[in-house]
Amino acid sequence: MRKKIVAGNWKMNLTFDEARQLYHALNKLVYDTKVVDLLIAPPAIYISQFAFANTGEIIIAAQNCHQEENGAFTGEWSARMLATVRVDHCIIGHSERRAMFGDTNEIVASKAVSCFANDVIPIVCCGETLEERESGSHFDVIT
Repeated sequence: MRKKIVAGNWKMNLTFDEARQLYHALNKLVYDTKVVDLLIAPPAIYISQFAFANTGEIIIAAQNCHQEENGAFTGEWSARMLATVRVDHCIIGHSERRAMFGDTNEIVASKAVSCFANDVIPIVCCGETLEERESGSHFDVIT
């Protein structure tokens, strides 16, 4: 039987002290990693600190990565960089990234290729906008 995953994307929330408190509280709750994996995606500024402090009970994921391995992409990070700081999962294709930053299916696909090339497991989001859901066209969007 496949393990279940409980994931929390912290987005751009929490100060470092708040994030650290939440991490420690969650760490105390993890008691059987044979049944479920607990995954957190803290803000990028905190990710390496959590990844290096992690003892393995919680999976640390990035909220995004750039499709290129390096280059003049100010404020971005690559799957290759994530792998070097012990982050082996990455959320790509989130609806906010698609809507606000123009991530297309092609960009998301190239991010997935980069993740696989660097042994980072991509968590590919596919879904509808709120407007599409409310209009009833959500199944057309995801098929």
